[in-house]
Amino acid sequence: ANLGRYFIYGVTVLAPISGRVLRAANGYPDLPPGELRNDNVPGNHVIIRPDGLEVNILLAHLQNSSVLVKTGDRVTAGQPIGKVGSSGRTSEPHLHIHAQKEMVKDGKSEWVGVPIRFGSRWLVRNSLVMT
Repeated sequence: ANLGRYFIYGVTVLAPISGRVLRAANGYPDLPPGELRNDNVPGNHVIIRPDGLEVNILLAHLQNSSVLVKTGDRVTAGQPIGKVGSSGRTSEPHLHIHAQKEMVKDGKSEWVGVPIRFGSRWLVRNSLVMT
């Protein structure tokens, strides 16, 4: 029940890529493990639109009041943007990162996941990345 006992809780999150912040949300409470909320799935989060790419990078479940950037800010790869938390719909503290691209189908906009790579390694669902 003590979030501070999770090794990852409070670890600084760095921007994985340079770009523009499309959305930054802050101020949602960190929840104890097992308490899921459906009213704000990503919790505290940052969405980055990388320079020259038509994808968005979502970094979700950040710690309450830790988000350091605002919507419209420009970030560079390696810049601190917040801390790992337990906000939103999550079972325990962790960083959720998701790359997505907008697709229009039958006149409706959908967001579709796209592959993401760290260095030369392509990630698959639930990949663990040690830095």
